[in-house]
Amino acid sequence: MRVLKLIFCLISILTFGQLTAQNDSLSLASQDFSDSRFDIDGNGFHGKTKTDTTYYVPGHKIASIKSYAVDKKSIMSGNKAGLSTEYYPNGQIRFQGYYQMYSLRYCCSPKHKRLENSYKIGLWTYYYETGQIMATGEYQIKDFEAPTGIDDQIGKKAIVSDSWKFYNIDGNISSNKEKIIEEIEYNSNCD
Repeated sequence: MRVLKLIFCLISILTFGQLTAQNDSLSLASQDFSDSRFDIDGNGFHGKTKTDTTYYVPGHKIASIKSYAVDKKSIMSGNKAGLSTEYYPNGQIRFQGYYQMYSLRYCCSPKHKRLENSYKIGLWTYYYETGQIMATGEYQIKDFEAPTGIDDQIGKKAIVSDSWKFYNIDGNISSNKEKIIEEIEYNSNCD
């Protein structure tokens, strides 16, 4: 009977050790970015960018000048990284600010594929079509546990912080902060 108890005890210890080793390797693998197609790590994108200029009508007024991440094979992606400036049709700046990228591994995709996402960082300024500042401030970055099916996958979201300043079209401080935030964050023309 003692031998049987000893065997069960050893099996439990060995099984726990194997599970711990598997969890450690998954945890380390989620922080390993070597499988990414970008020069990226837990602190963001560190690779090359390429600037793309779009026009309202070819050869006429500029609609936007945005920087996009270039992957390890020198192919420009659709992921914004770096300075982005968008213009109104009258030539006035609509907004200007910077993007950064993060990378997540998803368990249910082939070979635990990595997907990269862009988020706003640092100082951003949004303008009315007249050129008057609508809103300006630095984005606060909020980390969240990303639902990827793999532990320790951290996503990032840019949030308008309390330090922002909001203005009416006449240049006075606005009391309608929520309306302006909705316009700059949810208007498809502003991002």
